[in-house]
Amino acid sequence: MNRISRAKEVGKTVGIAIGAFLSKTVLVELQKASLDQVTVTLVVIAIVVTSAKSLEILIGEALERWIWLRRLVCGKLYIEGNWIDFADCEGGLYGIISIQFIDGSIAVHGDALTEEASLVYSWDSVLSRYDGMTLEYLYRTTDLKKSPYLERFGYLKESFERQTATESPTSFTGTFIDFGGGDNITSNTRGARITASEAAKARKDREFLRQLASDKLGVTERRSHQTAPPG
Repeated sequence: MNRISRAKEVGKTVGIAIGAFLSKTVLVELQKASLDQVTVTLVVIAIVVTSAKSLEILIGEALERWIWLRRLVCGKLYIEGNWIDFADCEGGLYGIISIQFIDGSIAVHGDALTEEASLVYSWDSVLSRYDGMTLEYLYRTTDLKKSPYLERFGYLKESFERQTATESPTSFTGTFIDFGGGDNITSNTRGARITASEAAKARKDREFLRQLASDKLGVTERRSHQTAPPG
């Protein structure tokens, strides 16, 4: 996320300022020790670089560890959490999706379910990019109906939407293309934010899944589910 990158850069800048401040004190002591100028310069540089890098790492670790801090830093750009979507491919499928910030980037995991809450596909992002309102990622999807399981790859682009200008996104629309396995599937998808408990229940309870999709997405028509990757 851009704001997380900026937070790390701010940490680095503050670290440089702290290093410069500390180096002034150290410089006086080094000069008292009558060290040559090259040594003094190297020590000062080491102090500044170490201070900057240490603070950058500290902020990075804090952002990785604490969700509340990422939510605070990202503000209205925050998209982590659980989502439900519906993909308009042949038959249509429901998706229960988890978006997380892991190792410095956005990671997406999703499960595609029929209206009977049967798991037929799962997918994970392998490379992602989020610019503040648009998420793009390449994913690997597994067809759980095949024996042995069939793996394919795809590309998805989602545009997030807010209810107000100051809150984080609550819905998205998107398009994906799923390729491999002898055919390509292109479809539209729409999604909405849900809670962790709703996501867990939707994976197991078909009536709850249908009701949740109806409430959040307006999906009410029952369809036969034949194809499908993520959304």
